[in-house]
Amino acid sequence: MEKHVIAENSKIRINHTDIEIAKELLEETDGAYFSIDGENIVFKPYIVGEIRIGDTYILINPRHEAYGISDIFAMATYIDTGSLNSSSLANNYESGDYGVETIYVEFIAIVKKLVNYGLTGDFQTKHNFSHSVSGDLDFEKYVRQTVPMTGIPNVYQNYDINTRYNQLIKSAIKKMLTQVDDTSKKELLHIFEYYKNIDEVIINEDLLDKKDFVYYGTNPHYDLALEYAYAILKNLKIKYHNGSIEYYSFLYNSNNLFEEYILVILKSEKKFAANKWMSPKPFALIEHKSEESIKSYSPDILINYVDSLNGALAVFDVKNKFFNPDTVKLSDSVNNGDIYQLLFYFARLKTSVGGLIYPAKKRYEPIRMVLGDYSEEMFFVSIDMSKSLKDRHDTLINDIISIIR
Repeated sequence: MEKHVIAENSKIRINHTDIEIAKELLEETDGAYFSIDGENIVFKPYIVGEIRIGDTYILINPRHEAYGISDIFAMATYIDTGSLNSSSLANNYESGDYGVETIYVEFIAIVKKLVNYGLTGDFQTKHNFSHSVSGDLDFEKYVRQTVPMTGIPNVYQNYDINTRYNQLIKSAIKKMLTQVDDTSKKELLHIFEYYKNIDEVIINEDLLDKKDFVYYGTNPHYDLALEYAYAILKNLKIKYHNGSIEYYSFLYNSNNLFEEYILVILKSEKKFAANKWMSPKPFALIEHKSEESIKSYSPDILINYVDSLNGALAVFDVKNKFFNPDTVKLSDSVNNGDIYQLLFYFARLKTSVGGLIYPAKKRYEPIRMVLGDYSEEMFFVSIDMSKSLKDRHDTLINDIISIIR
């Protein structure tokens, strides 16, 4: 296996055999992640994560210093699960472990604990017809004249481990079986025996619902096992050829990921309502001869937005740019274009307060910029990526609250 570590927005030369595999992958993904230049893989702007193509493994680190590759996986997992439990998968990534191999090892370990504790299920309401009473009488289906032919309608509670969450864990185990070494495969096959009475289901990764990965029972290992199962089933892209892995990937657009991460954090707060439009809104019509074109806009985060008024209490834009006002002139730490963009949002949304949110490596209090006649306030806000998930989330939320009061 050839292993390479590169920076975001880079390219890398790989061997001819794996380039041919990459060409197939390029067609299947519609060029979403990379292009090919000769025998070079040229990754699209802002793509980070890890990918294996044949016998070539590539780790793509973030482009700036504010956070590392483990933070990428932690952010992605927090977006998927919303979990800040100390044992959550996001917190596991926070410790510095990340990627496919880590998921395999940790998933096997947690599912072993789960089956040793004991599979649990749910009570489910069942209906049947019989010529003897086997539960409560189902009055809704009771028709005296048909009893001699159909039997007595019964309704009863049945405890069943063949639940959706057990089916999903079994699917994740099955997906792993063809990817791990012989030692891990032996462990998985032993675990798989515990799931022999669980149905095998076909998983469409695009239709997976987070609600299916919620567990309310007493086994303490299910929550983390389901987080791993979600990561394996939803985010791990794999293709096989002749029984071997042809490629796998955990790839993300770092700009989109960081923006969504900040939105999910702020959505978790109940003291204000943070959201983003489902689709951009038009603000201008361009006409030229017989052609017309619409220009639209879509702020990253709206606070207490009122649709009927097209107004918001505050508006924020998220910028995946390293914020470090200690080392540059304060006026140079923020791009003028970003300020103009936010001013446009102020005008369209009838608000006079908002800010830009950046990743940073240390704690900075929100930096205030007064505009014009002091009627508008803009703040430069940062999230300290060196802190734990909970600490950085709490601090960011408190900063936003202090700004919009």
